[in-house]
Amino acid sequence: MFVAREGEAYALTAEKEYLVDYTLTELETRLGSDFAHASRADLVGVAHIEKFVSETDGSARLLLRDGVEIRVSRRRTAEIKRRLEQLA
Repeated sequence: MFVAREGEAYALTAEKEYLVDYTLTELETRLGSDFAHASRADLVGVAHIEKFVSETDGSARLLLRDGVEIRVSRRRTAEIKRRLEQLA
């Protein structure tokens, strides 16, 4: 998983976080369809999504295999859902 905070992008692992020299958009392009933007600040590995939960406001939440929960913006909900359906 990658996150953006205060203008910088970080790769997160179970043990540590690493500063990366790319924006999340650049990472998404480089990593291909295995990763998707959940929001402006979160880029997730599609294969690590355990559950997609729709919210009443049109947004969604992702529950990842490691127990992390991520909010999906309304703008990105349809794309995440489409990517998950492709995996099924």
